[in-house]
Amino acid sequence: MNILFISDPIMSPLQRVEGLIGTVYTWPRLVLKYLFCEPANHLSTLTIINFLYGNGVPFEMAVQLFRACNENATDELVGHFTYYYEVYQNSKHAAHLVIYYDLKVEKHLYINGSRRHQHEIVDFRDTSEPKGLGFGNLYTDSIRKKSYDFGRTKQSEKHNTLLIIVI
Repeated sequence: MNILFISDPIMSPLQRVEGLIGTVYTWPRLVLKYLFCEPANHLSTLTIINFLYGNGVPFEMAVQLFRACNENATDELVGHFTYYYEVYQNSKHAAHLVIYYDLKVEKHLYINGSRRHQHEIVDFRDTSEPKGLGFGNLYTDSIRKKSYDFGRTKQSEKHNTLLIIVI
């Protein structure tokens, strides 16, 4: 007997990213603040890019998440995703490009060039965890509304989310 799982392609960007790297309640609070609460700017967008790239979120998925969660996601700031994803991918042998919080290792690591497959812990920082994980006191009306909207989307798609075919 073969079982074929076909998932519904209509999932929210947040659900797709969480399925890949883990729930937002394990993400650094600073990333959540920049993604959901504050108007996007170059530095906040770079923090989001580093976190998503470092944790293995594909480019398209990262851009969709950014656009869905931050109301100020301009085309210019989305262009930063293109630029930095390309720089990180094309800097094949570079070391210590930037620092990000790795969800699997639960420490701050360096993003190295795409051919340097080692994890390097950032040793000059307290790498045990960032200053808080999850939403904490960031659970504002803005986040509440966005999570409600994502939840409504999930509920309306509930009946179509998974098709199991037994062959």
